[in-house]
Amino acid sequence: VHGHRGRKDDPLYSARRTLHTGAGLLTEKQKDRLHALFAVDAHVEVEATWGIYQSLKKWSASIGRESDGQTRAQSLSPGAYPPVPNHPRDPRSGQRPIHP
Repeated sequence: VHGHRGRKDDPLYSARRTLHTGAGLLTEKQKDRLHALFAVDAHVEVEATWGIYQSLKKWSASIGRESDGQTRAQSLSPGAYPPVPNHPRDPRSGQRPIHP
């Protein structure tokens, strides 16, 4: 996994474009390459990251197609993140105060 990145014999380097392709757009040959890549125990982290990446792409596309005017940030479940406080800016410098 470490070192030799960018070499022709490196399986991760040769699969870099395929890993950026959406799962629904993969050809049979690309699917076979990914299955061979993920069969190696040293690439478990790559497989997990690729799965999360595909989930995010799918989620992002589904939010973009919604017609109710909801933004991606609003689509998250309420309470998932604490609200960001809105601190006033200094009118002269335009910077936020250090201590609210």
